[in-house]
Amino acid sequence: MKPKYHIVKRKYVIDIFKSLLSSFFIALFSISVLYDKGEEEILELTSQQSTVITVIFFSCIIVQLVVYWLILRRYRFIDLEKSFLIEKGLFFKKKLEIPYKNIHTVSLKRKFTDLILGLSVVQFDTGTTSTLIPEAHIALDKEYALVLKDFIEKRKNNVPATLQDPKEFNKVELETSDYLYQPKWQKLMLMGLYKPAFLYFFLFFTLTILLSSSITLYLVEENEVLFTTLVFIYIYLGVIIIGALSFMVFNLVRYFNYRLKIEGDEITYQYGLLSKNEFKFSKRRVNAVHISQSLFYTLFHYYDLSISAIGIGDQIGNDQNKVESKSLIPIAKKDIIIEMLNYLGYKEMDEVKKYRPDKYRILNFIIIPLTLITSILVIPYVFIKIDINRLILPFIFNVISYAFCYLGLHLYLKNHCFSVENDIFKFKKGAFNVKETYIKRVKIQMISQNQNPILLLENLGNISIHYKDLMGVIRMNCFSNEDFCFLINKLGV
Repeated sequence: MKPKYHIVKRKYVIDIFKSLLSSFFIALFSISVLYDKGEEEILELTSQQSTVITVIFFSCIIVQLVVYWLILRRYRFIDLEKSFLIEKGLFFKKKLEIPYKNIHTVSLKRKFTDLILGLSVVQFDTGTTSTLIPEAHIALDKEYALVLKDFIEKRKNNVPATLQDPKEFNKVELETSDYLYQPKWQKLMLMGLYKPAFLYFFLFFTLTILLSSSITLYLVEENEVLFTTLVFIYIYLGVIIIGALSFMVFNLVRYFNYRLKIEGDEITYQYGLLSKNEFKFSKRRVNAVHISQSLFYTLFHYYDLSISAIGIGDQIGNDQNKVESKSLIPIAKKDIIIEMLNYLGYKEMDEVKKYRPDKYRILNFIIIPLTLITSILVIPYVFIKIDINRLILPFIFNVISYAFCYLGLHLYLKNHCFSVENDIFKFKKGAFNVKETYIKRVKIQMISQNQNPILLLENLGNISIHYKDLMGVIRMNCFSNEDFCFLINKLGV
């Protein structure tokens, strides 16, 4: 009979703190129940009440500690030669058996509490479910987690291996050389400023400070205008500097010690300071490759390369079971991006013919959106009596915003295109943040066309390309029926 191994006992320390915290709140709730004589006696407890509350507190702790310990001891894993079996549950026992050949992704995760206790959580999935919760996860000693991860990788690749006992095992040494990509910490900090999040923060706070300062300056006395202006300038500069430092530090902590390594068809990348993460998967699982450039990335000639693969970096909504970034190369020059692109089986397609919207392109991409924007910006000046001399800053801001919108729409039209060469499709979209997506023909599941009343009159349509991914879809706007038929023919439908 195959031996059954338990998850690490040190995890019980976390259960102890959970028991103490929940028992404390239960005791507080019991106090509120025992007080029935009014608020004036809220600080007075009789000896009987004190005894009852103490008994409740310690009873809750004891019961929870016993339950958590029984749950811990029933959390076991077994090697069944062709599959991996996990048993767990106290009152409702659950067995999860996963064939090794179906395992696609093996990852190691370490939260802050795991770092303190020396733990790692091994997660792996088969890519057959759309849920964000991993199909299997086991809390283990950080060194034995490497042994188990190595064992699962071998078995899923049909390499003979024996699962070692957690109490008696040979430690696995991590290799620290021959990394394809390992950015320096300075570049990781700068990445916090280059990414779109900081630009959005900068624009939002600039808009907020302009509006609030305009209203304030309109209300204050004339002799206080200079002082109030200086206050707003100091606040603005202070918040921008603090925000920039926060984005830089956050980015450094998140991507700390980022390392990417390639071994045959296997890709391994790891990162994190407070929460360490490590992923290893086959390049055959890559469904699409995305190359992105934010505004600052473009200015400094940097690129971001990410991939679409079920189980890696997919996150929908605000589910608490968050997963990690799927950026294989979060910031690098073009030569490294091209090297990684070639390894994944794609190639740069800058010289290939680009198909762009042709009919009514100015009308659909610039005139119609600008008409809507103009109506929104002009309404306050048409229907509301405004002294333009007192609100000159908002007026200037509106003019700048209008010019900014026009520039964005013009860039969006310029970058909106697709290319096809052999079995590879390339789709490009964006204005200030540009994204190129490479997809192989075998990964595309469906191409559809949608038409609203305006597009029907123009004999145009919006094309949707669905590929193998969790809600993987790309939408290209205002293309002709000939372009749609061209994609269908290239897909071989």
